[in-house]
Amino acid sequence: MQRRSPERLPIALYSACKQCDIILVRRYLVSMSIEDINYQMPSNGNTALHEATSSGNTEIIKLLLESSAARLIKNADGQIPYDLAKTEEIRQLFQRPQSHSRFISTRNSFISTLPSKLDMNCKSCSLVDDQSTYEWELTEPNTSQKAFLFRKGSCITTTTFVSTSKYRSVAENFNEQGYSLPEADDISVLCTYTIKAENRTALYIAKYSQYPDEEEVLILPYSQFRITKRIIVMINNQHPLTEIYLEQCDAPVSSVEEEQR
Repeated sequence: MQRRSPERLPIALYSACKQCDIILVRRYLVSMSIEDINYQMPSNGNTALHEATSSGNTEIIKLLLESSAARLIKNADGQIPYDLAKTEEIRQLFQRPQSHSRFISTRNSFISTLPSKLDMNCKSCSLVDDQSTYEWELTEPNTSQKAFLFRKGSCITTTTFVSTSKYRSVAENFNEQGYSLPEADDISVLCTYTIKAENRTALYIAKYSQYPDEEEVLILPYSQFRITKRIIVMINNQHPLTEIYLEQCDAPVSSVEEEQR
């Protein structure tokens, strides 16, 4: 049997996806590089994932995604593979796998209060040293999650990029996944941010995300928010959920600035 030359594999994979030949797709993927898998046809700019999505073969789509096929490559019409999905079943294949770590990469990015005019060691702070009443995000790994007990009227300043979504349901989905991993000090928190100046506070990045259906909004570091409401509700009569509502605000005036006036 004549072996297929490596340079022809991308076109062969594309054809197999178009013909919905899952046996050939499996065979080709074993020896293909990511670059070959993401090969774009000169005629239309489609990749194998574009073709599989257009053909509606769920098993082939799963195989390609598991092989790290790129989700954001645009064809000649400016479409990513997700745009070619004809059914909800196909669209769901492009959604993020179940994970409780979507919005936070580590479990120690907590927030605590720095009281006004209190001389504290700010080595654990990631922002400037002044005497204003701020809620700073700390980097101390042993900080307790009890710091999430915010006070209404307090101001917080973000010190990292905060990944959020335009859809409450997306955040609720990841929050629910955390229920399966309870810890003694864990507190489930759902934050709702009201953004007034998107150009300098938050970036809408859904079109750059591998999961555009999540409608991701990235809140920038050093953005100030005032807590307007904090309530605790029960989910399914089992899990307490703290809901915190925050509204963008100007940075509080520090006591040092007040003294200079």
